[in-house]
This record gives sequence, C-alpha cells and structure tokens, in this order.
Amino acid sequence: ATGSNDRQTKFWARNRMGSPVVGTGSGVDGVEEDEDDEDAMELLKDEMELGNHVGIVIGRRGATIISMQRATGTKMHVDQVRRVLQIEGTARQIDTVKKRVGALLDRVSNDFESG
Repeated sequence: ATGSNDRQTKFWARNRMGSPVVGTGSGVDGVEEDEDDEDAMELLKDEMELGNHVGIVIGRRGATIISMQRATGTKMHVDQVRRVLQIEGTARQIDTVKKRVGALLDRVSNDFESG
C-alpha cells in the first residue's frame, strides 16, 4: 500500500525536515537571510535521557511530542528500548527542545513528589 491515507502519513509528508515552509522567509523572493553564520543552520542530531518518563514526553496519542515538533521545527523520535529522545534540528532548536522537555520532566517530578 504505497498511498496511505492516514493522518500521520499526511503529517510527515507535509512536514519533512529541510523542506521549505511557505510564508516564513524574511528574505526577498523566498530566499531567507542568514541571521547568524551558516553553522547555525546546520542540522545536528542529539539525544536526551528520559528514564521512566517516556510516556510523558510522547503524550496521549503522540500529542505532546507532535506539538513540540511543530512549535520548535525539529524532528524527534523516542527510542523506547533505550529510553532516549533523539532530536534532529539546528543547535538553537535542539537547545529549545532540551529546555522544554527538561521543564516538562521537572514538572512531572514535582507533581509526583508533592502528590
């Protein structure tokens, strides 16, 4: 079945890393201007330990991880066997994801301790 019709396939077809996003360039004729140097736009891969909080990061039906991917422009994958979050994006995007996931895990840990 090459032409899958489910929503997740359509999402990934629209939101591939490296594909141009319509209407977001500040440059003229669709050419974006470099804010920093070219190294800032380089795609990097990083991992983040999740421990026992894999389900919290994924969210119900993937809602949490999908919304984070959309908000930050990164591509994320949870390796449930190794319990790590794999992140692909620019250095700034990866830093943003790490802060958001860290805040989420801190919030969950504080709720667990107080409740």
